[in-house]
Amino acid sequence: EGSMGDYFASMTWYSVALAKHHLGDPEGAVDAFNEGLAAPAVTQYLDRTRLLAGLASALVDTGDLERAETILIEADDFLAPQNFHAHDAHLALSKGLLATARGEDGTESLATARSLADEAGLRWVGLQVAWAMAALDPTFQDDARRRAADISAGIIDEALRSSFLSRWSDPAKAST
Repeated sequence: EGSMGDYFASMTWYSVALAKHHLGDPEGAVDAFNEGLAAPAVTQYLDRTRLLAGLASALVDTGDLERAETILIEADDFLAPQNFHAHDAHLALSKGLLATARGEDGTESLATARSLADEAGLRWVGLQVAWAMAALDPTFQDDARRRAADISAGIIDEALRSSFLSRWSDPAKAST
């Protein structure tokens, strides 16, 4: 509670939701993304696209593809009058994941997400995109492993770095 809690609420819920999603709890991630969208926060409009994109990705993993599509339409509608593109990579990633889950070709959206993530220096999003692309085409596994190694170089604690690499360098463990 209070002004700082209100300020960071949507960002905090995004982080909680992302952790839940990557730890294999997409239903918990859906709940946390919804909390972030409902949180009264100064940054809620800046975070809205990223929260909607994350929600859509979590919904894809729960199998609720129809709702994921509705959420992505809402994100597009929200962005239409805005000139704010900080989270376009997140949105393109979610669109690619949805298309892939439907059995459609999501490579164009994923390639767009990779380019946008690289241009913006969003290494974490770039890693997620790389593994999504590697799931479609194993030739992208080297790129995903390279991205994981680049990110891990900044992890000082050896046990944490090893744990990170164990998960994000192995296609069987990596997830978006």
